[in-house]
Amino acid sequence: KGSWKPRETIAGNSEPRSSTPTRETAAMEMTPQALKEIVKKHGGYNSALELNDKLYAHFMGFEKLENLEPYTGLKCLYLERNAIAKIENISHLKELVSFYIQENCLEKIEGLSELKKLYTLNVAHNFITAIEGLKGLDNLNTLIANHNNITETKALMGLVECPRLAVIDLADNKLEHEDCLDILEQMPNLKVLYLKGNPFVRKMRNYRKRIITRFPKLTYLDDRPVFPKDRLLAEAWARGGKEAEKAERQRQKDEEQEAAKKQAKEFYEKFLKRNNLGPDGKEKSTLSEEGEKKEAEKETTSAQAIDEKVQMSEKPRITTDNIHTLIREQKEIDDSHDDVDEDLSSIPKLEEVARHHSVPKTLLPVSSSTVEELTHATATLDLEDVE
Repeated sequence: KGSWKPRETIAGNSEPRSSTPTRETAAMEMTPQALKEIVKKHGGYNSALELNDKLYAHFMGFEKLENLEPYTGLKCLYLERNAIAKIENISHLKELVSFYIQENCLEKIEGLSELKKLYTLNVAHNFITAIEGLKGLDNLNTLIANHNNITETKALMGLVECPRLAVIDLADNKLEHEDCLDILEQMPNLKVLYLKGNPFVRKMRNYRKRIITRFPKLTYLDDRPVFPKDRLLAEAWARGGKEAEKAERQRQKDEEQEAAKKQAKEFYEKFLKRNNLGPDGKEKSTLSEEGEKKEAEKETTSAQAIDEKVQMSEKPRITTDNIHTLIREQKEIDDSHDDVDEDLSSIPKLEEVARHHSVPKTLLPVSSSTVEELTHATATLDLEDVE
């Protein structure tokens, strides 16, 4: 990649190419027109370049970053598989969040200090020898730098300048010594770590267990997640070796079996209840069902009776039966004094009878002048209508 140069001659012809730029050679320069063609191809805004938030300039053969000044609104810049040797001329991209410049010809990480919103940086498959140039990138969360030329532990010191990093990919570099883990331990938010393919990994016994115990927040190591049970096993191994790990594994197994039994029992109980089966799995008898039904009806009737008593105690109601009772009682009173005629026309007015029995006047259903009229009126009505 680093030695790539445009061909000066055409295959089968010893004469050099014409110096006149062709469409093929012009596309290798990041000209304003080439960038506009890219924008147009991907459905962007050519009339207002600052409105574009993505620029797909990958697989174009560009050798230099330039002419990006109008693209101030970029949030994602894709420059994968070009021939770019230096990160430059992008300090004005203040809104940039994701920068993908993998598989180029970079030898150094630089020119990023002004990109305060940068969250993801991919510089994989380059010729980088050290992690540097990250100071001031307070929002940087993900650094992908696999397949580079990082060999020494001190080349990782630049990571400390960016403590917010949670994802670090250093796989397939040339790190020889495991003391590089001392630097990585200084990353307080590290959750995802890739180290496979480095020489020290092949030399390090019990690599995975040791890494898990040294990084308490780690949730993913190389190509596998770190589950809670994996962490418990690794911590047990760190405390007491293989015997402690074996005991922890057996404890987890017993715990899982107990949880499975409990779940099966709960499912079986729900199944019996849903299908009206007894504890022995047989269908419940009809008599027991009828008994349960009668008990439920009895409870409902009792509750209704209590509600009626409460309602009567709170507020007396005038009904057809109550009216006839009042009439009979008044008639007996009048007969005892021998002052009342047998004809109903001589019965006092309903208001007087109600007053005698302390029935509030507001509870009278109608305003008839005599009990006889009220009786005649209620004779044609149902009990519910009068109530």
